[in-house]
Amino acid sequence: FTSPDSFDLNDTEVIAANKFFDSWQEVEDEIVDDDSEGYYRLLLSKNIFYVDAGATDKNYLMDVREWLGQDLDNVEDILGTDSNVATETKEQMTRVEKLLEA
Repeated sequence: FTSPDSFDLNDTEVIAANKFFDSWQEVEDEIVDDDSEGYYRLLLSKNIFYVDAGATDKNYLMDVREWLGQDLDNVEDILGTDSNVATETKEQMTRVEKLLEA
């Protein structure tokens, strides 16, 4: 698939997958506190989810790179530049940039 926008929202598998994803997000959102390491780790997981699933659309990947950049700014401000989440976010940004170059 190219991006989440390319899904057929009437497809029963897509409906089931979206329900599962939404349920996962709800549970995770209840577990983590705002501005905590867990919160930013969850944002990273959400932002990279469809990239991990194989999204290839350049516009979508540019959006993901932008989201990661915004989150990185917040992570560095709140948790510090040497935090594990900052390092992981930088690694994912590099990964997305390589996908954009391909």
